[in-house]
Amino acid sequence: MLAELKQQIEGISQRNCKLIVLVGNSPALRGELVDTLCQELQSPALVLGERLGVRLAEIPLQQRALNVGKALRELCTESAPNSPLVLDKIELLFDASLQLNVLEILKHQAMSRCVIVNWPGVWQSRHLVYAEIGHPEHRDYTADGVVIQEIQ
Repeated sequence: MLAELKQQIEGISQRNCKLIVLVGNSPALRGELVDTLCQELQSPALVLGERLGVRLAEIPLQQRALNVGKALRELCTESAPNSPLVLDKIELLFDASLQLNVLEILKHQAMSRCVIVNWPGVWQSRHLVYAEIGHPEHRDYTADGVVIQEIQ
């Protein structure tokens, strides 16, 4: 799996959107791959739930939706500037109060460099899905323009 992922990272530089999404039914296997990749890259993953949460806690609740994009851009710019960016624990992005199109904001981060995301949902019928239908954080995105790496 790691060799295939590294091959995708090397080959993605010519694409407009350099987003690789890791999907699979086993969070443990995805997490293990993320850890191994970060060791290979000699760069830690950006744990969004933790780092973005700290930044958003400083912003009044009513203004978070307006400022989350800027906070995320700053974190991504600061993290691993000379290597692919690995994003992990992204669940905070799905918080309904932030009103984000999560896949679009991830694609935007991947316009200038390779971004690898550990997707906390599932891959179904060419769609990236987060949370069950009826859940307030449910999202369903077509995966157009991104590279999907299924972890078995």
